[in-house]
Amino acid sequence: NPFTYPERRRMVEAAAAEAGVGPVEAFPFPVTDPQLWDGLVPAGAVQFVRLLSPWGSSKLARFEARGDATVVLEAPGGKRVSGAQVRAAMRSGGDWRALVPPAVAAIIDALPSDRALDRRPAA
Repeated sequence: NPFTYPERRRMVEAAAAEAGVGPVEAFPFPVTDPQLWDGLVPAGAVQFVRLLSPWGSSKLARFEARGDATVVLEAPGGKRVSGAQVRAAMRSGGDWRALVPPAVAAIIDALPSDRALDRRPAA
């Protein structure tokens, strides 16, 4: 992922606020290693999961086994846009802004221009 954790955190929180969801606070933890979660996952945190792959089901099972509150986010149409699609559109000068919420586009547009991905507007 070409974006830093703080950048991705701002994107998630801004998208949630724009959608009227929240307050939402994103925080990092090693989702692949539940033994390390104590002290990293705040008490009372709610885990939001989409079941788009076996990995999503595995994460849900881990959260539930730990007793974490979980919410499965519906995705009746499956995954409509992937991060790979957005990054490819950025690299090619395509219309990546149509693929992300406006609040996320604003955060990306505000990043320093020397970042790895080309964020030129589509011609």
